Amino acid sequence: MSAGREAFVGFDSAWAGNAPGGIASAAFSPDRLVDVRLPEPAGFDEAAEIFEELASTHDYVLVAIDQPTIVPNQTGSRPVDRVAASLISRLRGGVQPANQGKTMSGRTIQSKVRMFGPEAPIWRFIQRLDAVQNPPESRSAATGRHMVEVFPALALPALEPAILERKRAARYNPANRRRFSLPDWRLVARAASRHAAALHLDDLAEWARDLAELPKPSKTDQDCLDAAICLIVALHWRKAPRNQVTVIGDAQLGYMVSPVTPATHAILQSAAAKRGVPIDAPC
Repeated sequence: MSAGREAFVGFDSAWAGNAPGGIASAAFSPDRLVDVRLPEPAGFDEAAEIFEELASTHDYVLVAIDQPTIVPNQTGSRPVDRVAASLISRLRGGVQPANQGKTMSGRTIQSKVRMFGPEAPIWRFIQRLDAVQNPPESRSAATGRHMVEVFPALALPALEPAILERKRAARYNPANRRRFSLPDWRLVARAASRHAAALHLDDLAEWARDLAELPKPSKTDQDCLDAAICLIVALHWRKAPRNQVTVIGDAQLGYMVSPVTPATHAILQSAAAKRGVPIDAPC
């Protein structure tokens, strides 16, 4: 891996495209941070334009997207979703199954068709970016367009170990008023700030600190916070020691990359072994 002009994008995608998600980016020259684009709302078209602009001026670009990018199964869940659920269920959370919109009885689930059916916006987005989906290559390549699937809920127990220690996922989605917790919002935003600061993304760290103090965050604020987490995960995947990141699954049936701690990796590794799902293996 050479230290050329590199850019990283975190995209909390719009899934079915009905509403914008959030996007953030960071660009580097060989020896220094050049620019940070603070999180802002973005749909698929806006995200593609930002990616293409960065790709035109940088040797290497990596986008970490919070949405399944390989969904060959018509029904049920992908193997990687089941492994991720092994950790998230311990935190009393859940993983939305990714499939093309069929039930075992053959009934069509329109919401899944809009997200992952043949005409879903995610596939046009992926085709437009023309990025390689090979996690090991995205860690080592010196040039090119690269994409990895990430999942903030999977990353957070590693980014904020208190979440695993207390055995409860962070309830920081303001759209779910019944379950939303302002202390959890602050916990996640402060964790994002801490990791941004460790990565020398000072403007992003300050942005996340300010976000933590919002008295009434909105769903748009959460989308932007998740975009910041996606960006942090992209940088971890590229730059962190190999034992601090993992890739679950493969490029045939679906995969995710995530930061890990020894505790979260042990849970995921055990679940992967039981289900015959690759972990930390070449894609």
